[in-house]
Amino acid sequence: MQEKSNMRKATLILLHTDDGGRKSPILSGYRPHFIFENDPATDGRIETELSIAQGETYLVTIKFIREPSETATKFNVMEGNRIVGTGKLL
Repeated sequence: MQEKSNMRKATLILLHTDDGGRKSPILSGYRPHFIFENDPATDGRIETELSIAQGETYLVTIKFIREPSETATKFNVMEGNRIVGTGKLL
């Protein structure tokens, strides 16, 4: 039996600091919480070759601990109870 991969490509936008986002960019290995609409929260690790700054759209790979449902596409990136970014699975 083949194991399902928890790696997914996504677009990611970090919020500006003035909008409640982070003060610093993120690097590969960043491990936030992901909240999908109508789906339980999950953790994951963002993998990228670039430093991700606020306000720009980036293509990243996310390795989820628990794979989101097939209908889940849009998500919020969370640090505690604070939304620091948004994204969409491809």
